[in-house]
This record gives sequence, structure tokens and C-alpha cells, in this order.
Amino acid sequence: MMMKIVLCAYTQSAFSGRKIEGLLKDSLRMMWLAQGHEPSYRTINRFRVHPAVAPILKAAFVAFRCHLVETGEIDEEIASKTDRDATFMRMKEDHMKNGQLKPGYNVQIATEGQYTLAYDVYPNPTDMKTLIPFLDEIETFLDLPVPRAVHEGRTG
Repeated sequence: MMMKIVLCAYTQSAFSGRKIEGLLKDSLRMMWLAQGHEPSYRTINRFRVHPAVAPILKAAFVAFRCHLVETGEIDEEIASKTDRDATFMRMKEDHMKNGQLKPGYNVQIATEGQYTLAYDVYPNPTDMKTLIPFLDEIETFLDLPVPRAVHEGRTG
């Protein structure tokens, strides 16, 4: 069961124990795989680093990714040769008004009264896949008032 939930979480770009734990509470797919169990992030992390499990887990994930590349489900292009987690994103225009596609990250920041309360970094180029997970994550450790989010729509 643990192998199934970890591999499924990896396919959804959830690599931290806490994010996997969150998926177990929010995702029907993950709940089904866990068969009603709710392992804590500590249990998940202990499982992943266990000497007998770590190499098997890595090999299974690599084999799964290779299968996706072979079947054409994902593209094998890498955005950055130095940072494999970066994704091509449209950046601000340069002085010649040329929009640039460059490797980058999407940073979400929660502020109040000009103080930064929380932040996270995502490889997704748009807020469509980052804002809601970010808000869900910070709700776990911040006592938020009535939900209110302002999207500035700025890059840079």
C-alpha cells in the first residue's frame, strides 16, 4: 500500500511527506490506494528512506517515467540543463519587446501588512495549478480568516 501511494504521489509532483499526507486526505484516488489508512508524513518519510525500499522505489519511478516517454504520454525535453526541475515559462519582455521563454519557477507568497507569512516554489508555469494547493497548504499551519486571495498577475 505504501509503495502505491508514494508512486502515485510522485506522478502528481508531490514529493514531500507532508504533501503526500495532504493528498491522502484530499484525493479520492489516494484514499482508495491507501485503503482507508492515513499514514502520517513521518511514516511516509521513514518508508521512503528505508534501505530496502529506497532503491526499489527509485527504480519503479524511473521505469514508470520511461514507459510514459516511450508511449508518448510525456515529452522528454528538459527545460534547463543545470536545473532539471525548472519549467519553460514566458518571462517579461526584454527591452526589444521580445517575450522570452526561459527555465523558471512559479513562486506563491502569502502576505499580510507587508509581512511574508508563507511561501512555496512550484515548477508549474501558471497559477492554475499552484494557487489552490498553496492556499490549502498554508491553511494547515495558519489560522486564516475568511478566505480571500488576490492574484496580482505579475511575473518577475
